[in-house]
Amino acid sequence: MRAQGFQTLELRGVGRRFGRHSALRGLNLSIQQGEFIALLGPSGCGKSTALNCLAGLVPLTWGSIWMDGERFDQVPCEKRGFGMVFQNYALFPHLTVRGNVAFGLRMRKLPKAEIRARTQEAIRTVRLLDQADKLPGQLSGGQQQRVAIARSIVLEPAVMLMDEPLSNLDAKLRLEMRTEIRQMHQALGLTTVYVTHDQEEALSLADRLVVLRDGLVQQIGTPEDLHHRPATWHVADFMGFRNLFRLKVDRRAEHGNTVTLRGNGLELDATAVGSLSAGDTVVVGIRPEDVVVEPPGNLSEPVGEPGSWARTGRAPTGTVLDARVQVVEFTGREFAVQVRIGDEVALHLRTPQRLVAGDPTRVQLPVHRMLAFPEEVESGSSPWVGAPTSHGRGTGSPKESEVGPGPGTGSGAGTGSGARPGSGEQPGSGARPGSEAVSQ
Repeated sequence: MRAQGFQTLELRGVGRRFGRHSALRGLNLSIQQGEFIALLGPSGCGKSTALNCLAGLVPLTWGSIWMDGERFDQVPCEKRGFGMVFQNYALFPHLTVRGNVAFGLRMRKLPKAEIRARTQEAIRTVRLLDQADKLPGQLSGGQQQRVAIARSIVLEPAVMLMDEPLSNLDAKLRLEMRTEIRQMHQALGLTTVYVTHDQEEALSLADRLVVLRDGLVQQIGTPEDLHHRPATWHVADFMGFRNLFRLKVDRRAEHGNTVTLRGNGLELDATAVGSLSAGDTVVVGIRPEDVVVEPPGNLSEPVGEPGSWARTGRAPTGTVLDARVQVVEFTGREFAVQVRIGDEVALHLRTPQRLVAGDPTRVQLPVHRMLAFPEEVESGSSPWVGAPTSHGRGTGSPKESEVGPGPGTGSGAGTGSGARPGSGEQPGSGARPGSEAVSQ
């Protein structure tokens, strides 16, 4: 069983409006056959709307979709040849596993022998042969999700669309199903577009990630690109930079991209992301796992002037700061710790050292891990020198003749994500960072 083939699927300036609210704006994305693309972002960012536009469940307000050079967004949903896996499984409760998987093939009026053979192969692929005659209500959540996946792959779809398929499962099942989804993607040669708000899930599954915020693309790139080189502080926030706070640029090094920052009683060095000048307000961030806790024996030595350099066996040079431990949480192999630096800045870190709440400690902030972002930056731009365009393999801005309203361009209701974005209720939703690290 192999997926149907195509070479390139392109979204050019795709957008969707619901009433006066633009849920998705100017999405440019080129998807190659066999790729696994994850649409990532907080609730209301437009990721489900983008998936529904691609599926044909929601007509486009702007832009166009092309497959191998032919206009595709005007093709009816049922004729696109895509498979869809929904968050709530959407199984027929009165049909067995075998009946659910075979349903789409029966609707296509295929020969009975072919239906039996393809249904059996799909059920075998998701390892449910021993459950084939059971009803959905007799299955676990993970098994029901596998039935939903089998029902899609049995159609040998050109593209598999998955809308937060693991969000209803417990942590252990999510981990298991993540591995199974990736294995099926590779084994069947699928092209997959996957919606999630879980950055760990997206990093582990996808070949490329598309991070959205308020209906706009913030960055497109490989998991390594987004993890190590986030384009904006909004992306950094969503990709695990739990420590985010505002400072001002005091000076920039004559050579390189190191900047010295001041504010909140701190002076520290960081790596500039984009063009920064003295006096600019920046959002500076560092991951908890990149904060280095100095060995206890070093506490007897003076830290020196703020912004001074030190070196440990684990990290290169960085700013060394005195701190006091506030909260210690045991997480298994290490401790999640919150320390306070001065009166205003709380810093989260992870360390194998056993620290005690209330004790003094000393932390080092490696300069190459401490990233300083402009407070505001254009969505979709890539401030990293030598970085690929944010559209990845896409064609960039489409020609005017290629961008036009699809069918049903009115502002009527649809089934996409109409939630108000940027509400600040979800991590990474774009809440303005304050003087303390942003909690997630």
